[in-house]
Amino acid sequence: MRSLKDIVYISVIVCLVITIIYGHNIIIDVNNSLDLKSEEIKTLETERDSIQDKLDSTAREFASLKKISDELNQSYESLAASHGTLKKKTDKLESEYDDLSTTYVNEFTDLMGNLTIFETHIQASIDWFRDQRDISELNEYRDVKLDLYSDCLAYDEDSCDIKLTCIPFTNSYKYNVIYKYDSLNVNKSDFLQNLSEIWKNKGGDCEDTAFLFTAEYNYLVERCMKLKYDRKQIRIFSFQPSSGHNTFLTYHNKFYYSDTEPIEVTSFGTYMYPVCGQFLGQSTGHCVVALTDDAISSTSEIYPSLKDAALIEPQKGNYLSSIGSGLVVYDDNEEIEQSNYISLMMTDDDIKYFYTYTGENRWLGYKEFLGDISKQKIELRKLWRDRIADNT
Repeated sequence: MRSLKDIVYISVIVCLVITIIYGHNIIIDVNNSLDLKSEEIKTLETERDSIQDKLDSTAREFASLKKISDELNQSYESLAASHGTLKKKTDKLESEYDDLSTTYVNEFTDLMGNLTIFETHIQASIDWFRDQRDISELNEYRDVKLDLYSDCLAYDEDSCDIKLTCIPFTNSYKYNVIYKYDSLNVNKSDFLQNLSEIWKNKGGDCEDTAFLFTAEYNYLVERCMKLKYDRKQIRIFSFQPSSGHNTFLTYHNKFYYSDTEPIEVTSFGTYMYPVCGQFLGQSTGHCVVALTDDAISSTSEIYPSLKDAALIEPQKGNYLSSIGSGLVVYDDNEEIEQSNYISLMMTDDDIKYFYTYTGENRWLGYKEFLGDISKQKIELRKLWRDRIADNT
């Protein structure tokens, strides 16, 4: 039988063995746990490094965005300051625009009003010439119309004849209507009187004389027309110098000009217009009348109608020459080569000037001015509408 000591010894041994075995297993478990924890630590370290990289990248992006934000803040502050300045300028410009708009409206209204007034004056001038084309409706000429009809007109079944010499003779001999300077007659220079004023003032200068002569001639032409003659049946007689001959002044064959002979000028035409210009060899301008084959109403008809016309001196009714010798006529844009050219003419409803001041030579009259004003008013209205459209 074993002793107690042995039993204790064995028990201790067994306990040690068990303890060793248990401790070994614990060590194995701990080692396994440590290995697992080591793997987890490595994984966590990897994740930590990745997170750190992201944090570093985020920090860099944040720094970049912070810089951009600071720059944007600076730009915003600058833009805010600029906006404030622009707002002040805009307010000022709007105020000035309102003032300018009011000014433009007033100026546009004034301009259109002035153009309309000018247009009215020009139309009145056209009407004035139309009313002065002959003496038929003027009471002042009641007596002289009878004398002109009885002394200056002769007709038969074939023709209606007009003696041009008779017209100024009747005016001066029977009514004392003669040539007078405007400065002495109406205290004005180059003032065109109307027919009533000419008769009242007992005459006028060469413009007035040509104007009156044409109006009285047109009256005689009208009388022929009322007698049922057409223009082809009207014959016109004047006179020219001729030694040893005499030209009777009226159809009553009582008064005459010596050393002259009658000349028929019908071939030049039966339309009469006052024309003015500087004749060859003269230092001042003079007005006479022209006989043309065609009526003249527009500026484009002036040159073709006048270039072959006859010139008649209205103070006596004598034939001067055809146009081209003592006096020439120029067409639009034609270069002026002679100083003795027609610079003015009067139609039945207008007065035409040959303008040479703008660099382009051309004929212009009241009708052309009236047309230009109408075009300008249309253009101004269009510009005004466009301006309003741009600002709406």
